[in-house]
Amino acid sequence: HPQDTPRQPRALKPTTMADIPLTRILAFHAEHKGEAPAYRLDDEIVSWRALERDAERRAITLAALGVERDERVAL
Repeated sequence: HPQDTPRQPRALKPTTMADIPLTRILAFHAEHKGEAPAYRLDDEIVSWRALERDAERRAITLAALGVERDERVAL
């Protein structure tokens, strides 16, 4: 019977940007927009995925310098 079949949980999709934690917005766009342009500076076009990779590299560098998770940093 269909009633006896366990339901698979549906993946929750945010309905607005307010549903996404601020710390996940860049990763969200990289995941959903991939190689679409995030910004253009002169003739250089940077994709959401490339922007997210660059942010991750910077986070790793800051962690290596002793910055801890959730610490605020001004660049």
